[in-house]
Amino acid sequence: KRPSDEAISPGKLLTLLFMRVLGVTGKIGAGKSTVCAIMERLGAYVTDADIVVDALYEPGKSGALKIRHFFGEDFLLKNGAVNKRKLRAAVFHDEKKLRILETMIHPLVAHEIKKEIDRRRGRGIFVIEAMEFAPHGLGRLIDELVLVTCPEVILKKRLKNRELSSRELFGIRQRQKEPAKYDWKIENDGGLEELEEKVNVIARTPAGRQALRAWQ
Repeated sequence: KRPSDEAISPGKLLTLLFMRVLGVTGKIGAGKSTVCAIMERLGAYVTDADIVVDALYEPGKSGALKIRHFFGEDFLLKNGAVNKRKLRAAVFHDEKKLRILETMIHPLVAHEIKKEIDRRRGRGIFVIEAMEFAPHGLGRLIDELVLVTCPEVILKKRLKNRELSSRELFGIRQRQKEPAKYDWKIENDGGLEELEEKVNVIARTPAGRQALRAWQ
């Protein structure tokens, strides 16, 4: 589904024709990774913001240095990498610390992904999977935003299958918010074949076909 068909400026159209950058977002368990895997099979290049964060938390990396500076040495492992479990516990129910963490890390993530986009500029569809596309962060990098949703009953079942405590599950459900504005909505309420058909609708738009040809 596409909420609107606003006119695309010539400059925007030119960008889409040469490279199309899509953001894929949605609640945990909605099926973002599955949608991205389908896009990858269609020829798109996919990057996961969480994996970028993990790389930034490695010993000596900019993310680890910022965590040490603000939270202290206690939040690093012996090898200098970020103790992600301890960090997650510290910010999980502290909104102020969470926002500070996001302010520190999100720009680093956007910077790393921007470098990858620049390296691949002019080469097909570039897909970013992330929980959030803030206007001054990852939102600046994308041409279109894809929201993946699924029925609440399915979402609850998928979350229960993850290795998360009841406290973590409650916190996640309280914080998860869907974006108010998006370009495409994929309702992941059927089987894999049906989901593939829905993804194909997005990938095979005129801009998508052009981008896929450029990639191949």
